[in-house]
Amino acid sequence: MLTVRPLPVLMSLFFILVLTDWPLLSSIIAIPSGLRHVCLVVFFSFLFAMSRDRSLSMTSLSLFGLVWAYSVLAVVSAQNGIVAYVLGFLFTFIFYFTYLCGYCTSVSSQTISRFFRYFVFLILIASIPSFVIGLIQGTNLKWLPGIFRELGAWALCMNLALIGSLMLYAINKRRIYLLIASFFLICIGMTLLKKSIFESVVIVTAAILFLTDLSHRKKLLSIIGFVLVTGVFGVLFSVQIIENITLNTEYLDRVGNEGHVRIGMYLASFNIASDFFPFGSGFGSFGSLASISGGYSELYYTYGVYNIGSNSPAAVAEGAHTLLDTFWPHIIAELGYIGSLLYLSLYLFPCYQALKFCSDCRSNRPYAFYICCSLLVICMDGVALYTPEVPLFIFLGPGLVGLILRRMRDSRSNSSDVGDQPAANINMV
Repeated sequence: MLTVRPLPVLMSLFFILVLTDWPLLSSIIAIPSGLRHVCLVVFFSFLFAMSRDRSLSMTSLSLFGLVWAYSVLAVVSAQNGIVAYVLGFLFTFIFYFTYLCGYCTSVSSQTISRFFRYFVFLILIASIPSFVIGLIQGTNLKWLPGIFRELGAWALCMNLALIGSLMLYAINKRRIYLLIASFFLICIGMTLLKKSIFESVVIVTAAILFLTDLSHRKKLLSIIGFVLVTGVFGVLFSVQIIENITLNTEYLDRVGNEGHVRIGMYLASFNIASDFFPFGSGFGSFGSLASISGGYSELYYTYGVYNIGSNSPAAVAEGAHTLLDTFWPHIIAELGYIGSLLYLSLYLFPCYQALKFCSDCRSNRPYAFYICCSLLVICMDGVALYTPEVPLFIFLGPGLVGLILRRMRDSRSNSSDVGDQPAANINMV
């Protein structure tokens, strides 16, 4: 049987997903928008094909079956044609495919730790130039996104690397990872991205509560101390923060709620979900890649979204549009209220599994920390950006979560798992 060494392959896919979004490379080579999705699907299909132990959580499969049945019924509500509907369904649930394939693949804890060490140090090295330039110029990092196309992707990568570094510290207690985590916190603060700063506060608070053995009193004092340090940092950057808030406020005052790119998309999505209750407007009809892949969706005209920001057909044709600036309007409009709840339940279900797997195996707690924090942070990031469907973050989120969750299941003291069907074993180390 072919022996698979997943670490080099994991790192190779990670480099591909990063490099294909690198502005310098994109300016030299015309990279098709779906190439990274193809790379992601091919890679995880390869893992699935090589695995002989394809035991899955029946609860998770049942939940997906419910989502699938709902999606079949929702065909009657499709507003942009069956081709766009199918394409939209596939793009929307690539995350679940990668998760399932990852869960079918057994890797060692050493492989997982080694990947995260490489990942953390790669993001660290990539962040240093922007950090140094920011210090020299005496400015924040808002216009210094490093190797990434835009600041939001870099900030999310730093938050995921922050989670990874805290996880590694909890595993081997090496203080270098705390220093790296502190560096990421400083950089995230210097981006002045309010959502990213909030996410980092959530991550550190979760680490104090979940990863430490401190008493409740000491945990509370640690959280208060962290909040105070964050407040001091906010005072140091108060001028830049006030300028940033002022710019956002002036923009909102100038265009109003319905003319604001992101707020306007949310308002339209809620109207669509109400008008097309209970199924929504169907996959590939609003705020998704499929809604512009087979032609410009008519819903953008119907709900006045076409004239917000750079949402026009001309902007889409030029490839510089704002229709994909935020993620959740796409889910709310296309799946409706009920479907959105099912989608969110499916996306966050691994958090429940992770907490269950670590309840009787304490060594699994750092892994559960990464699973819960990474999925929650990616969901929160989707409030303002399109990150949950970006291939890089499908890989760093659901893809890695599947691999880690399988490692957690294998390492439990009680090998039997309620709802799982055991099969022949394969260990990819």
